[in-house]
Amino acid sequence: MKILDAYWFTPMGSSVIGIVKVNTEFDGIKYYIGTCSGMNQDGDAKHIAERGARFPGYAGEKLIS
Repeated sequence: MKILDAYWFTPMGSSVIGIVKVNTEFDGIKYYIGTCSGMNQDGDAKHIAERGARFPGYAGEKLIS
């Protein structure tokens, strides 16, 4: 799985929310959403890509070109 891009939301007083665009070996482009610490962008993107919830592709395409 290769991380292609990420989009971050930072609500006040809360964890960072991220949407990560990945290229998977067998399924192509997928999007995942999750929360993270906000301390390390690369580590946070990897965490979401590995443990995040699936995010609808049509919505991911609108947010991340």
